[in-house]
Amino acid sequence: MVKWEIEIQASGITDIMRINILSTLNTSIDTHGSSNKYEVAKDVVNWLNGAYGEYWSVTIGDV
Repeated sequence: MVKWEIEIQASGITDIMRINILSTLNTSIDTHGSSNKYEVAKDVVNWLNGAYGEYWSVTIGDV
């Protein structure tokens, strides 16, 4: 099972925001599959831009 986490949390990101980001990430993975990282990242950044303003970037990498 893949574990998703926020590795770097900039100041100003609250725990509630972190939970919502991980929830959106989980929903996008359910929709697109975990191997389609570009679409997953695109969904999450679109959600962040809509929810918190347009200044976000999302990077998904392998460990």
